[in-house]
Amino acid sequence: MEELQIGSKTLNLSWFTGKVVGTTKNLETKVHGGGGGGYTSQGSGYTAPVHITSTTTVHDQLFLIDPSGQERSFQLKNFDISCRETHQVTVLWAAKKGKTDGYNVLVYNHTVNKAAFQQSSLSLLLKPWKLPYWIGALAVIYGSCAVAVSQRVLGIGSIVALAAIVVPIVIYRSLTNARVKQFMSSINYKDLVASTA
Repeated sequence: MEELQIGSKTLNLSWFTGKVVGTTKNLETKVHGGGGGGYTSQGSGYTAPVHITSTTTVHDQLFLIDPSGQERSFQLKNFDISCRETHQVTVLWAAKKGKTDGYNVLVYNHTVNKAAFQQSSLSLLLKPWKLPYWIGALAVIYGSCAVAVSQRVLGIGSIVALAAIVVPIVIYRSLTNARVKQFMSSINYKDLVASTA
C-alpha cells in the first residue's frame, strides 16, 4: 500500500497485477422517460411530447492470477475495459487516508498499454471541502443584499447574489477536475508491475 498526496487529500493506494484468466462483460440499460398524453375536443387538441432517455452501465468481471499463483476476481462498473486471457492487467484501488471504504479507480492493461480510469469515483475521493465555498458565497450574498437595500439598487444586488452562488460551484468543480487530472498523470504504470515482480 502506498500513499499519494493530491492537493489537501491523501489517498491510500493498493493494487493487484496479474494475468487475465477469465473475463465477462455485461451491459445494463435503463430507460427513463415520461410525457405524452394531452386532450382532444371537437377535432382539435394537444398532445404532449414524449421524452425518453436511457443510460447504459457496463459491468466487467475480471479474474487475475499473479506470478505467485494468487487469484482474485474484480467486479468493475463503467470501466468498459478491453482485455482477453493472457493479458497482464492491474486493478488499482484508492481510499481516503484512514478510511476503509474506497473505489476501484484504475484498470491498466499492460499488454496493450491502455488505461481506464473511473473519473466519477476519483471526483468523490478528491473533491475539496465545500464549507469554505458556501461560507464565502453566503457572505457575498449577505453583503450584496445589504448594499442593494441601503443604496436602493436591487438589480445589481441580485446579479452579485447570483454570481455568489454560481462562481463557487464553478471553482469547486474546476478544482475537483484539476485534482482528478493530477491523479491520472501521477500514476507510473511501470512501478505497478515492478512492485509485484
